[in-house]
Amino acid sequence: MDVSVAICTWNRADLLDKTLRRMASMRVPESVSWELIVVDNNCTDHTQQVLQRHVGALPLRIVTESQPGLSYARNRAIEVSQAEIILWTDDDVLVDEHWLTETLAAMRGLDAEVCFGSVHPWWETAAPPWFGDCLAGRFALYDRGRGAHLLSEAGQSGYGANHAVARSVYQRLGGYRTDLGVVGDKGGGGEDTELVMRAIAAGVRTAYAGSASVRHFIPAERCRKRYFRRRQWRGGSSQYRMLTQAGGGRRTILGLPAYMYRQHTREMVAWLFSNIRADRARAFQAELKLISFASLLRTAVFARYDTCTGKRGKQNPATDVNYQSPETLSEGPGDLKSVSHIRPLSASDARRG
Repeated sequence: MDVSVAICTWNRADLLDKTLRRMASMRVPESVSWELIVVDNNCTDHTQQVLQRHVGALPLRIVTESQPGLSYARNRAIEVSQAEIILWTDDDVLVDEHWLTETLAAMRGLDAEVCFGSVHPWWETAAPPWFGDCLAGRFALYDRGRGAHLLSEAGQSGYGANHAVARSVYQRLGGYRTDLGVVGDKGGGGEDTELVMRAIAAGVRTAYAGSASVRHFIPAERCRKRYFRRRQWRGGSSQYRMLTQAGGGRRTILGLPAYMYRQHTREMVAWLFSNIRADRARAFQAELKLISFASLLRTAVFARYDTCTGKRGKQNPATDVNYQSPETLSEGPGDLKSVSHIRPLSASDARRG
């Protein structure tokens, strides 16, 4: 098997139906063998009915993962895949008809084991009036041109809605960290970014294929500033886990590298002058960076307190997976459950199908 296309889904049946309809229109040469794995991560809507409608039109394998969380669902897809390459997309994406073949061509042509494709917007309504190019990443949009080339740094990589990873990478490095990633409608993500950081640090060749493009659904609710403010605040614990894993031996202040304080002092200045110039996009980008840093600092202070006292804080965002952000920023109480470990794949897991 050449390629397993993998989609992890949770309660987006109607959008998933559109994703699968578009998937069925892909042009894949007969010489390329592929399958489509859809992981049902405890859906309570009509997802199963939607999937059954597409069984005949697609090489579909329906898999369930009872443990809530995107990372668990991703790792389940890796376990059951029978292919050399796993090509990931989301349950709210429309793929280009040449998406699979362009990804495969880039990986083979550049001898890459990881590949990111371009991600363009599929707006439910219109782009918000404060949207600008500097905010594209906040909407998980990614475009480095139409060509294909190698990426040299993790900061150049794209997003989970359009990326491919060779099975050999998972065999060497393990799967997605289950203490990161979205759980239901909670969590700060980061599981795909963290894996790419590990891969690039291990010398894995990583590519970009601009012609392997998708359109990612952006609902009206994500076009409100409040959504992004909440998301940035909730992401502090995930950022802290990745930061502490990376290490680096730099001088720290209250548990964070000193350069971050200088960096975010500059963002404060950028926020001020962008507001003076009425540059709404740049001002909001600076604001989000400051919220993210405040959340990260709060997490680091809690973790430092626990380390010094030997006690577990009542709501330590670095260690308490049920932690919720303050009421002014949160979406209400939730039940965020995950396990703080990386689940490696054994040789037997890799062969399992």
